[in-house]
Amino acid sequence: MQPIKSKEILPAKPERHRRFGSTDPIPGSKPTDKEQMTDLQNHREDYLFPIDHVGICRVQHPILVCSALEPRTQTSIATITLTTSLPRESKGINIPAWSPAVRQHNTGMR
Repeated sequence: MQPIKSKEILPAKPERHRRFGSTDPIPGSKPTDKEQMTDLQNHREDYLFPIDHVGICRVQHPILVCSALEPRTQTSIATITLTTSLPRESKGINIPAWSPAVRQHNTGMR
């Protein structure tokens, strides 16, 4: 990822708010059905700078450790750090979706 050049000028505050999802209140109510909601996470736009690391750390998760020796399997607790980088065109990542992915891949370590 390219570092931000010091000569780059950030847009005015209203434009930054527009790009990052801040909106003025509107009369009425927001949609409650997922199909009617705008997908802001996957909206592509220039968000001014990339992000090197975003994520969660010190996640504790039960794991199954497999061995060729007795006992063949043991349970333990893993402490995991889950991170990703984001290009400047990406608004964010759905971090809560990572936990089910970790559970799904708990097939044992050798």
